[in-house]
Amino acid sequence: MKSTNEPHRTMRRRSVLALSAWPLLGLGGCAAFDYRSTDAPQALSTVPRLDPPPRLALVLGSGGPRGYAHIGVLRVLEEAGISPDLVGGSSVGAVLGAFWASGLSAARIDELSLQGGPLTIFDPSPFADRGRVHGQKLQDYVNRGIGQQPLEHLPRRLVMVATERDTKAPRFFMQGNTGVAVRASSAMRGIISPGGIAGVEYEDGDESLPVAVSAARAAGARFVIAVDVSPRAGATPADASVDYFSRRFV
Repeated sequence: MKSTNEPHRTMRRRSVLALSAWPLLGLGGCAAFDYRSTDAPQALSTVPRLDPPPRLALVLGSGGPRGYAHIGVLRVLEEAGISPDLVGGSSVGAVLGAFWASGLSAARIDELSLQGGPLTIFDPSPFADRGRVHGQKLQDYVNRGIGQQPLEHLPRRLVMVATERDTKAPRFFMQGNTGVAVRASSAMRGIISPGGIAGVEYEDGDESLPVAVSAARAAGARFVIAVDVSPRAGATPADASVDYFSRRFV
């Protein structure tokens, strides 16, 4: 019989992975990154209506370590036989959304989340450039995990949200290098250096569209399951910025 303490042990392991990363972040970030290969993700200002339109979309929101909660949602959907035909993701939601859209099961994603520690995805460097982590390891980690599949070839259709750094407007990725798009969507201001793609810099999707329900609707989704793991009063550090609390569910 499984111990009732197992969920608590799992959360502790995940907390250690998340919290142990912070000392590494003080080492500084790398020089500016600008991805210009032929498979560079194509940024869209709006999400086109898809043909055929998705009947059911799953939207996974931003939230840093809170994003581990998405894995539980994926498990429940699989157990219930519910299979969304479009996945949307911002920040950590883009990371987990990419893995699930690639065909990995929730159980396998859960295993990956407990392996390797922070050095698996963090690459601190003494060469600071508006962030303390470069992001290359995250990009490579995602691409290895999904078998190097580009966005347009994933078994499930996927739309990722990043924020154009200069305009603060949301931009959407549906084609091109999946790991690069995840890197752009997850470039948390001051922690991970902005993700440059074809001369344009992007930062965390949380900055413009934390829970991209509107993107799923624009794609034509009739039904949307949205998972919001954003902070709530009383459950967020007291020194969190005012704008961190002001973002709306959209």
